[in-house]
Amino acid sequence: MASDDLESLYITIPFQPPEYSPVSPLSDVASSFDSPDYSRRPHANEISLDGTPIPPTSPSSPTTPYTYCHKSLSLNLLCPTRTTQSPAFGRNGLIQGFFQMEGSLKHVDRIELDIKGVVTATALDSGSPASISSRTVLSHLQTMYSAQTQLISPVSTSPRHVRYPISFRLPTTAEDSGDDLPPSFYRRLPKAEASVRYTIRVSVFKRGLLRRNERVETVFLYLPKTSPPLPVSGSDSDPTGPGGPSRSPLSRNPAPPNEWKVISLLGRLKVPDLEVQLRLPEPLVYQARTSIPFMLVASYSSPILADLVLSHSRVTLVKHITVQINDKIFEAQETLGEATLGKPTSSLSPAADGTFSRTLHGCVAGGREQGELSWRVPEMVAVKHLFRLEVKPDNSLTDAIPSFVWDEVIELTTHATEDAYNFDGTMDGPALGVIGRL
Repeated sequence: MASDDLESLYITIPFQPPEYSPVSPLSDVASSFDSPDYSRRPHANEISLDGTPIPPTSPSSPTTPYTYCHKSLSLNLLCPTRTTQSPAFGRNGLIQGFFQMEGSLKHVDRIELDIKGVVTATALDSGSPASISSRTVLSHLQTMYSAQTQLISPVSTSPRHVRYPISFRLPTTAEDSGDDLPPSFYRRLPKAEASVRYTIRVSVFKRGLLRRNERVETVFLYLPKTSPPLPVSGSDSDPTGPGGPSRSPLSRNPAPPNEWKVISLLGRLKVPDLEVQLRLPEPLVYQARTSIPFMLVASYSSPILADLVLSHSRVTLVKHITVQINDKIFEAQETLGEATLGKPTSSLSPAADGTFSRTLHGCVAGGREQGELSWRVPEMVAVKHLFRLEVKPDNSLTDAIPSFVWDEVIELTTHATEDAYNFDGTMDGPALGVIGRL
């Protein structure tokens, strides 16, 4: 299933049977036979006297954009965008809204708010789950009401209903590690599947032998926006001046030589004295769908062999997904873009050591606009991006130039550096490009 299906996958909460409170003391048993509170206001699943069903609240309502109801409970969430079926939040986003329960608190023991993020990796055998591994990356449990202590003041109370506010700011890191909180995710591989799922639930626990506990819940999407870091501290292009971050953004033009990372592949081609260098602008963090400049340099005693190596090179951007379940690793790859290479150039005379250097300039771009994120949950799921260099000569040249593949790990972001520091709100809200909703 492609990432486009992320919303539809998360829109449904699996059915779970109702919960019952444990057997209460005898003093509570008598109260359990009291008549339930009556309200003239019909519930969402009731029918009025004229036989017309009460229409449910639409998630696209301008006053309560996302409303979810279950029996006498309703959960209302405010969201910075209404273009998604489920509420979507960005990095450090604020979850706001309110919870409402019809009736009074007479038989309620406590009300709890539970916001959770769970990473699940599943090994498949003929399409059926064979082994499952899970990890909680976000856990926030808050008691909103207790019969013994009034912990949070309701924003509204009446004989007909009680309403409590909800406010929680999402953290930027996972609770079990220092890694970034992973985005909402689902991907099915031939023999495995992985998901990152976030839910918000309000549970009402009641006293009394025959009184059912109730809860209302929904999923929400966490789609953080990312950008390359700021330029080197103290440089003219650093908007923060001395003391700012020390990594430079992607430039559309080739960077000066002292800002290139040089990856030497000497000996990788198994040809003595043949040196191949891959040069990429530092740091290796780039915005998706923008041109990434690079250079390939081949040095050898014969300009012909160096020329052949470059002319049989292929450069691509690759998304690499890894799912780990116990000691088993499952992988999948997707090519995002391929470079168009020009002709190698070189000086006419050899260097002091007698070698000829051939240089090839190029640019490569790929990925979904504002929709690529590099992230990982250690020992479970990882989404990384690779700058791949392949040398694949014709069959007639395989003896002189063996095939060769080199993967350099890079990071792709949803936005550019200037987006993060122009303070116009571009980086606020969710990265809707991840689910194709730009």
